[in-house]
Amino acid sequence: MRIPYMPLVAASLLCSSSLASAQIYKCVGPGGNVQFSEAPAASGKCEIVGESAPTPSSDSGSDESLRSYVHKLDEEHAQEDRDKAKATELAAQKKARCSQATRHSAFLESGGRMFATDEKGERTYLSDQELEQRREAAKQQMESACQ
Repeated sequence: MRIPYMPLVAASLLCSSSLASAQIYKCVGPGGNVQFSEAPAASGKCEIVGESAPTPSSDSGSDESLRSYVHKLDEEHAQEDRDKAKATELAAQKKARCSQATRHSAFLESGGRMFATDEKGERTYLSDQELEQRREAAKQQMESACQ
């Protein structure tokens, strides 16, 4: 006699295992071959790079566990994206400051008479000593901005 529910019983037994999460290993073998697995390789250098997803089970708590795991991964990816965007923005700001400081230094080195405008709007020409002080300050600003 054949049991018509045998496939359902087999499927429920397979899915009834408890939640388990395993670590993921990145192993570099001989010749530089890189492999990812849930167990460290016997030969080669291995390091833990993350956790695998929990295996599903028939428990109602497993759905919640899987949702929280996916939510955690989404949050990690979102944080990585925010960090990359911030790093890109900071790099652009640093490049702009370096460019501005370089142009200012080149302007002061261009020669000729330089002047400054006072609070009344009148021009006063810089002495050689004042010009040299401004050039030195511009060089220092350029070096600190372009590091």
